[in-house]
Amino acid sequence: MKGLLANKRPGFYFSAIACVLTLIGLILYGTAANQVPMVRTLLIIVLLVEVVAFGISIPGFKPFLNLSMPICTVLMAAALILSFNTQLDALGYAVAGLYTMDQIMPFLRFAVTAAAAFLLFAASSFMSYGKR
Repeated sequence: MKGLLANKRPGFYFSAIACVLTLIGLILYGTAANQVPMVRTLLIIVLLVEVVAFGISIPGFKPFLNLSMPICTVLMAAALILSFNTQLDALGYAVAGLYTMDQIMPFLRFAVTAAAAFLLFAASSFMSYGKR
C-alpha cells in the first residue's frame, strides 16, 4: 500500500478528505427539511467522479485525472447554491424568531460540511494528483 501512495501529492489527499466530507454531507442532507433531489444527485455524481478518479490513479498517475478536481468543485458549488435556495425561507424565519435553531440545524450541519468539502476541492484544483 505504501508503494501505491508513495507518488501521490497533497492534491490527492485533499481530494480524498473532500470526498469523505461529501459523503458525510450527503448523509446529513438526508436529515434536512425541504430537500431537493437535484442536490442529492449532484453529491452522488461528485462521489462517483472522485471514486473513479481514485480507482484509476492508484495503479498509475494519469495527467487527465487532474480534471476531476475542478469538475467536483463546480458540482459542489452548484449543490450548495441549490440547497440554499430551498432553505432561504427557513433561515429567514429563524432570524426573525419564528423557527428555532433546532429546526434549521440539520441544514446548517450539511452546509458547513459541504462548504468545507467545496473549499478542499477548490484548493486541490490547483494541485496535482501525483508525480509524473
